[in-house]
Amino acid sequence: MNVPLKKDLSGIAEAGNREVGDEKLTYISHGKFPFRTSGSAKFLSIPRGEGNMRSSVTVAEKKGFIHWFLEHFELQKKEAAWLLNYLCSNEELLQRVHFVNHVRHLSKSMIISTKCSSMIPFRFTKNKRVGTDVESAFYDIRTYPHEDLYIGLYFKERSTCSKYAAVLEVNPMEKHDLVQDQLLSLFAEMLLDQAVREFEKKRLYEKIDDALANRDEETFLQLSEKWREILEK
Repeated sequence: MNVPLKKDLSGIAEAGNREVGDEKLTYISHGKFPFRTSGSAKFLSIPRGEGNMRSSVTVAEKKGFIHWFLEHFELQKKEAAWLLNYLCSNEELLQRVHFVNHVRHLSKSMIISTKCSSMIPFRFTKNKRVGTDVESAFYDIRTYPHEDLYIGLYFKERSTCSKYAAVLEVNPMEKHDLVQDQLLSLFAEMLLDQAVREFEKKRLYEKIDDALANRDEETFLQLSEKWREILEK
């Protein structure tokens, strides 16, 4: 008999199973923690953020990567190559440049794609305003040099490119998501513990009823003691 945990985390959490005695309890999990199914401990994991990314990259490393990138790839928008070279020529600007895997939720970001990628050629976003004009992006960057700029590059085999991985930094909004994930994981564990307890109480209550119906005093006393222990937890 499956007893569902009737909670909805708006599609964020995943469903799993946990055995209680000889029954299997359906529950919701989030983040990473153990559950039991078929008698063996397993884990559910929802990856968030990028554990191998660095918190900071030097200007020299960024400059070296940009030069390598422009030597090996042809951009869909040639003006974007000029913009990257402009960033390389200004160390103050380059200090504010951060290469990230994803630019979602960031206040100021830029997507640049090569001809071997099917991604949009160029996109500049600032405070939720989106544009595809490289020149407009250039004027904004030049006018506000102290603002952080997050760049996502899209090219063939970007996910396995060691040179790109070496300059990737953590998206600060994904750090926030990670904290939120951990809180949701804790909340899910609390819900699971509560569901298991309620399930055990229901099963024990049914067994006590059966003992009374069968006039089995010994079993009734044993089960009653277990019932008291559950209530005291």
